[in-house]
Amino acid sequence: MTMDPYPLSKTQHRVQQSFQRGFRKYNENAYVQKQIAARLVDLFTQNTSTPHFHSALEIGCGTGFLTQELVQQLSVDRWSINDLLSDSKDLIAPLLNASTWDFLPGAIETKELAGNYDLIASASTLQWIADTAGLLQKLSDNLVPGGWLALSSFGPKHFHELNMFDNNSHSMSYFNCTDWRSLLPKSLVPKYIGQDIHLAKFNTVQKLLMHLRNTGVNANTGHQWSRQSLATFEQEYTHRFSDQDQKVCLTYNPVYIIAQKL
Repeated sequence: MTMDPYPLSKTQHRVQQSFQRGFRKYNENAYVQKQIAARLVDLFTQNTSTPHFHSALEIGCGTGFLTQELVQQLSVDRWSINDLLSDSKDLIAPLLNASTWDFLPGAIETKELAGNYDLIASASTLQWIADTAGLLQKLSDNLVPGGWLALSSFGPKHFHELNMFDNNSHSMSYFNCTDWRSLLPKSLVPKYIGQDIHLAKFNTVQKLLMHLRNTGVNANTGHQWSRQSLATFEQEYTHRFSDQDQKVCLTYNPVYIIAQKL
């Protein structure tokens, strides 16, 4: 077995394990992430008239929501595809069977990139990155002049209901639109930065928690429930965050960033 010269940090390993647990159920549960990927590509095509790219990098491909949208709407000569989970490679392969591509497993922060990309894209991934500004500079350095960056992450209102109970927001990178304009290096010119609100609804708090588990997004909590603490949480969450139809609600706050390299 070849050892990775850049082993995962404890946080990255926890995220990897969390997504691994829910990987096979991800597609049927991550409907908001699927919508976000489609919206990101729609915004990108609205802001660029370039349908063809020589070399593209996708960060955090997962099960291929963004990959599929990009392949359908763009022409790319060569792909580099990245994810923490090596299992992603088998799911991505059918989407790229007519393309030249390579797979980069592991944390994108530690990867030595080939450079010369004229497109770098990522959906619902950058919130896991500890040094967002550092990564953005790295991505800019690996874009050719005139190359494009198309990203989605999440803003401060994301999962605000959960943070009221267990404030782990410090372990996630949630930035608003103004923050993103400041984070982008001067070499990247923003063409579009905006955000949306998606309200996911569930019949019970238990179904909401299962949704979090099956989409891997509970990786930053590490919360251990006792029977009593779970019952208390369910009761309080239902009381505070139910709508008029007695559905419990969870807020998704995607932020979209389209930028071009000078």
